[in-house]
Amino acid sequence: MRKRDRVYLLVVFSFLFQGQFGFAQNVSPDVPVNNAPIADQHLPSIALGPDDQIYIAWVDCRNDPTCQTDTDIYFARSTDGGQSFDPAVLVSDDGTFFANAPKVAADGSGNIYVVWHDNRMGDSWNVYLSKSDNGGASFYPSVPVNDYISGVDQYEPDLTVDTNDNIYVSWTRKYLDDTLQLDDYDIYMATLTVGGASFGPSTKVNDGSDWQYKSSIKVDSSGNVYVTWTDRRNGGISDVYFAKSADAGATFSPNIRVNTYTDQSQGYPEMVLDDDEVIYIVWNDARRLYKTNSRDIYMAHSLDRGETFEKEIRVNDLPISPEFEYLYPSVTAFSRGHVSVTWEDKRNGNWDVYLARSDNGGISFRPSWRVNSVTKKSQSVPDGVMDRYGYIYLTWRDQRSGDFDIYFAVDKSVKSIVKLLAPNGGETLSSNSYYTIEWQSLDQAVRFNLFYSWNDGITWKWIAEGAPGNTHDCAWTVPDPVGNKKCIVKVIGYDAEGKKVGENRSASPFTIKGIKVTLPDEEETFAPGQQVTITWDVYTNRLVERIKLYLTRDGGATWKLIGPPLAGTVRSHSWTVPDVTGARKKCKIKVELKDSNGRTLGVDVSDHFFIINPP
Repeated sequence: MRKRDRVYLLVVFSFLFQGQFGFAQNVSPDVPVNNAPIADQHLPSIALGPDDQIYIAWVDCRNDPTCQTDTDIYFARSTDGGQSFDPAVLVSDDGTFFANAPKVAADGSGNIYVVWHDNRMGDSWNVYLSKSDNGGASFYPSVPVNDYISGVDQYEPDLTVDTNDNIYVSWTRKYLDDTLQLDDYDIYMATLTVGGASFGPSTKVNDGSDWQYKSSIKVDSSGNVYVTWTDRRNGGISDVYFAKSADAGATFSPNIRVNTYTDQSQGYPEMVLDDDEVIYIVWNDARRLYKTNSRDIYMAHSLDRGETFEKEIRVNDLPISPEFEYLYPSVTAFSRGHVSVTWEDKRNGNWDVYLARSDNGGISFRPSWRVNSVTKKSQSVPDGVMDRYGYIYLTWRDQRSGDFDIYFAVDKSVKSIVKLLAPNGGETLSSNSYYTIEWQSLDQAVRFNLFYSWNDGITWKWIAEGAPGNTHDCAWTVPDPVGNKKCIVKVIGYDAEGKKVGENRSASPFTIKGIKVTLPDEEETFAPGQQVTITWDVYTNRLVERIKLYLTRDGGATWKLIGPPLAGTVRSHSWTVPDVTGARKKCKIKVELKDSNGRTLGVDVSDHFFIINPP
C-alpha cells in the first residue's frame, strides 16, 4: 500500500528542526535579513531587480509570536550585493488577519510585486498582490488576484512577469465537489496586463480529476505561459503535471505528465527557464521512500517549449531525510544551461541548506554542498535566484538564535563561465573556408582568446586575441589540415583586470577536410594486376602543385609511394594492384596534397580496409 498525499494550508509554522553543517564551497558568510528578531519569520522568497538589487519577502510573526492568527508579509532590499539589508517594510494590508506564502518578482522597469494569500474575507483564503514602484520603500494597497467565491479557499500563489511587464499568477483552489461531497483542488491562474488596475478572470489550468495543487508558473519571451503542479489523477498517487498557454493564459494545452516513474508520489514542483528557454522542473520525489526511507530531488527539462520532457534525473547525491514531508526544492537558471537546485537536507543530523549546480543544462549535477555556515540548529525552506555572473543569491529561514529568522548568502562556485558552442565536435570543415566560432559567457568575462589544435589538444595555435566581450563569435579562416581528424577549438575568457575566469573547448574533435579519398571506400577484395580507380575530392582553396598516392598493406604501419607524383589538378588515378605473397587484409590508400614549396595542404586515408588476395 502507498501513502496517499495530503494537502494542508500552511497556517501553523511548527517545524522545529535541529541541524549540523557539512562542508561548503565558495559561499559568502551568512547575513541576517529581517530586523525584528523577536518572533519567527518564515517562507522567504527572493528576486533580483535592476543593478542586481536583492529583494526578499517573507512571512513575519512579529505581531503574533504564535504565528497562528496575525501574520504579515514583510520585505527587505539590499543594494550592496547582500552585505546588508534595508529595514524591513510591511507589504500585506490585511490588518490582523493571517497572511502567508509570499512570492516576490520584479519587472524590467524596476517595479516590485509581492503576492500572497490571506483570510481577510473571513470565510475563505484569497490571493492578493501588492506593488512597489520606489524600490520597496513602500507598497501600494493590495489588489485581489482570484475571483472571490464565498467559502472557497484560494491559496499558495506563484508569480511571474513577462518582458512587457504583464503579471501572471497561479494558485490552488480548494472547494467542495457537489457530486462527490468531498473537498477537491484545482490549479487556477489570472493575468494583470501592464497598466491594468485589476486581474482578468480566473482560468482553470488542469484538465484532470482528483486533486491538483502547489503550482509554479513561468512565461517565456514569446508570451507562452507555463504552469506545473502536483496532480493526483493517477489513482491518488501524485505526479508532476504541466500545461502551456499560447494566449496569455486564456486557454491551456492538454496536460502532460512530466515524471516517467509513477509507482510512488512526486510533487511540489518548481520551474525555471534559461536564456535558451529550456524549461527545467524540479520536484520532491518519493520513489525510494519505502525502500530506503529517504526522499530525493528529481529534475526533468524540455528542449521544445514543453511539448515533451526528457527523462528525469536525480539531483541530490545523498539521500534526504523523509521527516520533512513537504520538501519544496528551489530551482534557478541563467544563460544557457547554468542551473542550480537548493533544498533542505539532514545528512549531518540537523537541517541545513544544500545546493547543487549543473553546468550542462541539467544533464548532470556536481556533488552538492552546504550553503549555511553556522552549525547551530535548523536552516530550511530555501529559495534562490541566479544573476548574470552565475552567482546564486540564496535565502532561508534560520533558527540559530532560537526563533526562526531570515538569512542570506551568495554562492560564487561558478564553473563554466565560458562555454564553446561551435565547433563542438563531429563537424567537418573545409580548409581555407570561413567558419564562425560561437561561444557564450557570463558577464564577468569581458574579452576572449581563441586557439585551435589539430592533435586533440597536445599543441595549440592562435586564432584570435582579445576578442571583446560584447561579441560571442569570431570569423575563422579554417587552416590547411595536418592531423585533420583530431581538431578542437579552445576559448579562454578574461575579466576586466585581465584575470582568467573561464575556459572551454570543443566537447570532441572535429575534422578539417582538405581532401577526401572517395574510392576505394568499401571492404572489398582486389587481385594482383587488377586495375582499380582511385578517386578523391579536394576542398582547399589553395593552389595544389602535386599529389602523392600511397599504399599500406599493414594497417598504416608503413606506406609505399604509388608511382610518381601527379599534377595538382588530377582527381583520379588508375592503379595496378601489386603482387603480394599471401593475402593482405589491412590495405588502405592515402592521398597527400602538396604546394609548390612541398608543404602539405591536406591528407586523407581511405575509410575502410580492403584486401589484396593472390589467386
